Parts: sequence; C-alpha cells; structure tokens
Amino acid sequence: MEKILLSLISLLLGVSLNGQLIIESSSVLESQVNETNQSVTFTVKNIGDESVNYWWSIDESSYNWSFKVADQNLAHSAGTHKSPCNDAFINVIASGAEQDIVMQILPNNNIGESTLSFNLHTQCGGKGKIVASQELEVKVNGDKSIDQDNLKTQMPLSLYPNPSTDRFKIKDDKNVKHVVILSVIGKLISKNAHKSGQSHNISGLDKGVYLVRLIDEKDKLLDVMRLTKE
Repeated sequence: MEKILLSLISLLLGVSLNGQLIIESSSVLESQVNETNQSVTFTVKNIGDESVNYWWSIDESSYNWSFKVADQNLAHSAGTHKSPCNDAFINVIASGAEQDIVMQILPNNNIGESTLSFNLHTQCGGKGKIVASQELEVKVNGDKSIDQDNLKTQMPLSLYPNPSTDRFKIKDDKNVKHVVILSVIGKLISKNAHKSGQSHNISGLDKGVYLVRLIDEKDKLLDVMRLTKE
C-alpha cells in the first residue's frame, strides 16, 4: 500500500496571548494515505477566572491541503478554515475547563512542507483579537499514488432518527467504538461503548440540543454531530 507520511511538528506549545486561554497540541502525526483524515488535537485550557467565548481560524498554507475541524459544536466540512459567524457556533469554555478541538488534514495528493497557525479569536470569521495561537510545521511526504477505491468506500456518518424522543442509531457505524454525548457547552453527559447496529437510549435526557462525538478503536474522533431530543 502506497502511503503518505504526515508529520506535524509543534513549534510552540501552550501559547497564550491574553493570559486566560492556552492551546496545547500533540507534536507528531504519521498516517498512511488509505487511512485519510488523520488528525491533530488542540487542547484549549481556560486558566482564568471567567468563562470565555471564542472562535477559531486556520492560517492557510501554500499547498492545496484541506482541513476539517471538529470543535465543541460541530464537525465542520472540509475547507472550512474559520468559525462561521452564527450564534450557534460560538465556543464557550468555563473557568478551569479544558476542551479538545480536532483538526483533520487531507493532503489531497499534495506533497510539501509549510507552517500554519491555529488561532483563537474574540470574534467570528477570523476577526478580532487573537487570544491564543498554536504554530505547526506541516510536512507531507511520500508517493502521490492514493488508494481511490478505499476513499470511495468511506461513507459519511449520520444519526437517525434526529430529532429523537427515546433512542438513536448511527448510519454506517462500522468504525465507531464509543459514543460520547455532551451538552452544547461541552459538559460530559455520557460515554458508552458501541457495536455496529446498536441503538442508544436518550429517554432520560431533557429536551434540547446535544453534541454527539463518535470515536474509533484508536480513540480518534470520527465526527461530531448535533442531536435534538424532543
């Protein structure tokens, strides 16, 4: 199997520009091309005394790579390099709390080296003061051949029924090993093991919107979706 090596080397760890938010990330990531969508996790920490609203942005590299970011609200589509300007996409982190933001990198058959910055802002759309920033050196090496047949067999995950009153299932869930349910502000509600075809009981939850994080056997995030309990 031909492969591409993705190496993300962290140049700066835990950079805070306002004394309240800190970003930390893993240092190296290696991937075979047939796995696609390999990721680096940014841990956002609020070391201040008050909760903080923030948005994120990615400073694009000079290569035609795609990025897919899963924050506390949603797994955004590939090519979204800034938090949408919508109240539904505000990330809120409480004092003393930590949140993980997962950034998947898709090489799109492009080899090269570049540096990018993952930034947190006080306003949406990459505007406003940068309150924390993480700089990464990105290296994509290897043969340009990609297993297209494998890419075609990958199906998008989805929850159904959604909205739901009591139980939900996951479409195309063969790689899902854990299901994590959180409140819209990132508070953990439950974490359960998952087998293909299994349904999950939410009858005990209050009506409202929840975040569902789908995790694989390597404890990597596959997707984040909104689930409405009626």
